[in-house]
Amino acid sequence: MGKNIKDFGPLFLRIALAAIFIYHGSQKLFGIFDGPGIKGTASMFSYLGLEPATILAIMTGVVEFAGGICCLVGIFTRIAVVALTGIMFIAIVYVHGKNGFNLMNGGFEYNFAIICMCASLMISGAGPMSIDEKL
Repeated sequence: MGKNIKDFGPLFLRIALAAIFIYHGSQKLFGIFDGPGIKGTASMFSYLGLEPATILAIMTGVVEFAGGICCLVGIFTRIAVVALTGIMFIAIVYVHGKNGFNLMNGGFEYNFAIICMCASLMISGAGPMSIDEKL
């Protein structure tokens, strides 16, 4: 069956989410892209009152990195975006929510956009250009 232009919608969402979460997961896990690494992430989590900070830092990094890879190739996409949505809700509750909506004020605008992207993939699935669709 030929590809329809609509088939590209979920693909572009997956690519965008993959880029964002592979990047941020790499920062947390490996300290690349000027990231804090596990130790720095754990320190930030501890400051926010999230304990056990090191375990949560590792789990967050793994979910972001692996979730990004799952989005990129389109495998276990719905599971991945549910987990990524959870991380964004936690970021809103513990960091950005108190600053309101405006991104320029440190608000949750960015997190909201990502949650909406994840919701779109939860509803539509990964789309025809994915491993999920082939399975």
